[in-house]
Amino acid sequence: WCALCSGSTLKIAPPNSLMEPETLRRAFEECTYTFLATSVCSLYESSVNGAFPDSLKNIYIGGEAFPISFLQRLLSEYPATNFWNQYGPTEVTITSHMLHLGIADTLSPRIPLGPVEPNTTGHVVDSFGMPVPVGVAGELYLGGPKVARGYIGRADLTAGSFVSVPALPSAGRLYKTGDRVKWLRDGNVDFLGRVDFQIKLNGQRIEAGEIEAVLRQAEGVRDAVVMVRKTEAGVARLLAYVVPGDVESEAVLEACRSQLPVYMVPAAVVVLG
Repeated sequence: WCALCSGSTLKIAPPNSLMEPETLRRAFEECTYTFLATSVCSLYESSVNGAFPDSLKNIYIGGEAFPISFLQRLLSEYPATNFWNQYGPTEVTITSHMLHLGIADTLSPRIPLGPVEPNTTGHVVDSFGMPVPVGVAGELYLGGPKVARGYIGRADLTAGSFVSVPALPSAGRLYKTGDRVKWLRDGNVDFLGRVDFQIKLNGQRIEAGEIEAVLRQAEGVRDAVVMVRKTEAGVARLLAYVVPGDVESEAVLEACRSQLPVYMVPAAVVVLG
């Protein structure tokens, strides 16, 4: 959509290329802009000799937290490239905050999300539905003309996520992001974590509770917990832990494959005795 609006050419990478760094490298040589999930960008940059070509002038990174150490490396190795931290949920037509990253951002405890983008309004609200001042943590609510109408066929989810806040009568209909943030004095938003149990993996939003519910339906499983763990190489994987110990892990995985999209299927099931 951005390419079409600006008269650019959109390059569509082949299927599964996110996990094939050399294929991405060839695609990047024909591009000046790209967007990558943080974990995919890190995996690519550490796997390919030469990594990002000189022709790639702007790289937008988001979908997951952006480690300070990773930004330091990118700014050092690619001084002629512009890096942007991009944030925004699908329910608000994707981008709501964006920050052009520089050396100054590596001196902060965390890389901020940036200021609110045009056609978007941002509000930090506490658990009582009251807007909070600079420096106080709360949940990020987003508004403006980019807010979606809701979830198709899911009136219950729509009612819980798209709300009006009495303390903000002029804000109109708002989307509750579930992200815990605070305003910074410079107008940027600082991301602190989630207010629920949602997790991010390779830029995909995953509700751990949804996977755990499927796991508990598998034969012989009494309880389960799902979490993200990193390998020694730094690759994030989705792991499931189940009890009791006489359950076959492959059977549990098969139950997940039959009911969940591929990105929500755990990489492995650990059976606890």
